Amino acid sequence: MFQFIQTRPRRFLALFTLLVFAVVTRGGFSESDTHRRLQVTHWMWSGAPQVADADRDSIPRNPTPTRIAVAPNFCDLQGVNGEVYAQFSIGQSLLMLPADLVVAWLKGTLWSETPDFNWHDVFVNLTTFTIVAAVGATLSFELLVLLGFSTAAAVGAVTLLATASTYVLYMQDSTDNSQLYVLFVGGLVALLKGRGEMRWNMLAAGACAGFGLLIRLPFLAETVALGIVAKYASDRARGADWPSTIFSVTRTTATDLIWFVAPLLAAVGVDRAYQFYRFGEWTTTYMKQCAEVFARVGGFPANYPFGYPFLSGLLGPLIDPQRSIFLFDPFLIVAIVLVALAWAGMKAERRLVVATAVLCFVLLSVLYAGSWYWNGGIGNWGSRHHLAPVQLFLLVGFALAIERYAASGVALRAAIIAGGALAFFAQAIALPAPPMVEHALALDGDPLRFMQAIRIRDLYYLATGQAEAIVANATDPFPRKLLMERYETLAPHDFWLIRLAKLLGPPESWVLVGLWVALALLAVGVGTYTIVRCVRREAEVGRSRA
Repeated sequence: MFQFIQTRPRRFLALFTLLVFAVVTRGGFSESDTHRRLQVTHWMWSGAPQVADADRDSIPRNPTPTRIAVAPNFCDLQGVNGEVYAQFSIGQSLLMLPADLVVAWLKGTLWSETPDFNWHDVFVNLTTFTIVAAVGATLSFELLVLLGFSTAAAVGAVTLLATASTYVLYMQDSTDNSQLYVLFVGGLVALLKGRGEMRWNMLAAGACAGFGLLIRLPFLAETVALGIVAKYASDRARGADWPSTIFSVTRTTATDLIWFVAPLLAAVGVDRAYQFYRFGEWTTTYMKQCAEVFARVGGFPANYPFGYPFLSGLLGPLIDPQRSIFLFDPFLIVAIVLVALAWAGMKAERRLVVATAVLCFVLLSVLYAGSWYWNGGIGNWGSRHHLAPVQLFLLVGFALAIERYAASGVALRAAIIAGGALAFFAQAIALPAPPMVEHALALDGDPLRFMQAIRIRDLYYLATGQAEAIVANATDPFPRKLLMERYETLAPHDFWLIRLAKLLGPPESWVLVGLWVALALLAVGVGTYTIVRCVRREAEVGRSRA
């Protein structure tokens, strides 16, 4: 098997990522954002409203402080001619358009709706986001190879990314996180692969950046990072001494950057035209209308969702006990240590990618600070808006861990093993259900404070049939409402095959449950085998060099 991994690493990683996807997926879109964006996709071709009737008026009246903090819900935006529009950018809706058209045609001729199970969402998810996940894995491998890592180190690192980081959570949720990570890494790969003539590499990287902006405007942070790498790639192609030439612009550099900027300008034009079509304004974003909606509903702080303390939002993703990236991606601490130890001997490209990941994180922290959105939302495992650069940094950290493990001392080896185990565990406890109840309880003053501690306790109560004990000490009624809506209908079996088994009943349900268990065991076995063999392979290479 390892021979196949070594000789066809991209194919293996794509297949392994699809296996993980099959195990963890919820089938449809349990994440409300994606489901509502799919409604916008319907609007593009069917004439359906951007906001379905059943989804309207979701903002609570007279909300409690906990409800304001964790679940303000969605804005129904009043546009030109009194039309109601959704509060999202258009990028993810465009991504889902081909699958949406296909499933609509199939439903009209072959399918009928199954009660309690939305096959339309399932089809779009399984035909769109499986591809995103597999492409993300192969691009991650490609990037690591470009950074000088061996095949074994790169394969092991991507395997860890797909199983021991928040990347797996956002494969499960099918939120825009996975697409933004793919576009960020895809842009880096396009630029770093460039040699000599850079026109098409710049165009591809600019297209990645542009589509990222169509998905989420704060992708501006990743775009700045890609712009710096574009300058480096252009200078390297003409043999310039970088970074001493970072501020110099030759005719060749200008031409290269024009090719990078051209698709960006096209994307900005599409975004601005979409804003004008909906609201008759060229220079605003939909968040202006969203703030107006909250003001009209009443009961929210002035200028909500803006007006939060800037410093709290800036530092929250680092130090907040409910949102710190170090709690949700615990291997990040080990990755920082490994990067620091390896920094002096790093190639220029490795340093550049690490530095741009850090820069991107800082820029995102600044962009989201001062608004409610810095926390990532109630249904998400961590500050999800900051995670693309975090996952990129982790990718390099995982590769360094495999590359340097054999040559490390006892303490560093122990740290790598402990960090990896904690990383697996952090994602494993997140997979059974979205952390909505835990988030609400934490903000309601739960004595455990930390999201992971609350989740472990809640899973214990669910497993022992004591669901009511989860909210026994809650002072706000909202956590109890969430418990009834979420845990009692989803957890602890929030996986597609298990949920489908519940609908069908025996004996079909036994087959589906058995299939899910077999796939889960296969994923764990293949992942463990791959990581161990990659570490051993790196050790063998190190000994042969010595």
